[in-house]
Amino acid sequence: MDDELQRGSDIPSDGAVDIGGVHLPVGHRLSVLRSADRSAEPFRRVPAAWVTDMPVPDAGRLWWSLRDVTGLVPVLLDARDGDGSGDVHPACDSDDVLLSWEAFIPPEDAVEEILADHSWTVQNFRSFRGLETFGGDRRELPPELVDAMRSGLDWESLRTEELFERTIPFRAFPGLAPAQGVSLTPDQLEQAVRSQRPALVGIIPAGRPADAPLALGWFGTSDAFTLGPWGQWEAPAAMTAVLRSWEDRFGARLLRLGFASLQLLVERPPQTNDQALRVAAELFDVSSELRRSDGEGVSSVREMAKEIQGKPIWRFWWD
Repeated sequence: MDDELQRGSDIPSDGAVDIGGVHLPVGHRLSVLRSADRSAEPFRRVPAAWVTDMPVPDAGRLWWSLRDVTGLVPVLLDARDGDGSGDVHPACDSDDVLLSWEAFIPPEDAVEEILADHSWTVQNFRSFRGLETFGGDRRELPPELVDAMRSGLDWESLRTEELFERTIPFRAFPGLAPAQGVSLTPDQLEQAVRSQRPALVGIIPAGRPADAPLALGWFGTSDAFTLGPWGQWEAPAAMTAVLRSWEDRFGARLLRLGFASLQLLVERPPQTNDQALRVAAELFDVSSELRRSDGEGVSSVREMAKEIQGKPIWRFWWD
């Protein structure tokens, strides 16, 4: 509780604010539901962020100016008007049961296990049976996998070229990619950020950018992580561990959040095709698609590699 109160005291009050010499237009505190764990009651609302009341046209400029403010993580938030009232809310705002500050985040040495246990195992494809129970969309699944769900075929027989077509050139998870050492220039990064479309500007108290989605209670990746055999970890906490690892190895930091989308600004993207393939193998594990700048999605390791090689923005999207 003391930790929550401390975090809450770091959040600006309602109204226009100045942070680190940067003026932000009128905004308000955003509160979320917290509990000791997902099943505990009673729930309580606690302040989690400050967010502008309306989308800001030059949101990218403000984010860039706020990026080095200690203890406060800037994030661009997609907006929605869910009830038609004209009141704008962050697309990721929800009254669902959210996680507490004390949610267990897997340690650094668990990241490879988290990734290796997902799309690279036949065991994972068994979990697609769950799509039938919560109305998931099977249109993107290999036809033979859909047939197997209907007929109860031997799942081990599904090790076919068609099933693993999306993972070429790899037949198994190749392990964590090495840290990248070549940095984009500050001008390249700033230009990429300034090209962002209008967004709500949020400020989240967090020790590092990778921790901000969990602090906000963002569940955009929950379907991806419940489709894998990660029963010992909450989905947002598992994603936090992955984001921390990418932040350390690639200089990838949170830029934008939507309802089921996330963008990272990447200081040290892979520079060669071989490097990009290794990194893309990790991205393939946690995201249904990567989005190109034109909004079209790609969903194979090879296609993802092309979208991240030397590029400062990685755009994740979950179906």
